[in-house]
Amino acid sequence: MAEETKKNGWSDWAHRVLGDIERIEAKLDKAMAQINQLGIDIAVLKTKAALIGAAWGLAASIIASIVIHTIVKGV
Repeated sequence: MAEETKKNGWSDWAHRVLGDIERIEAKLDKAMAQINQLGIDIAVLKTKAALIGAAWGLAASIIASIVIHTIVKGV
């Protein structure tokens, strides 16, 4: 039976297919790790954008209240 398998080339074919599967799995693992890292990077950027937006909003409201206070006091 082993000789028949060798004659048909199935043993070589099976090793080749398994090698291809392992190679594809390694590439998939690497791609998934990169996708996870991108998700983390996006979360960090969203947090930074929210903090910067809050800071600018606070600055604008302080400036507006100073201007309004100055106008009301001057009248």
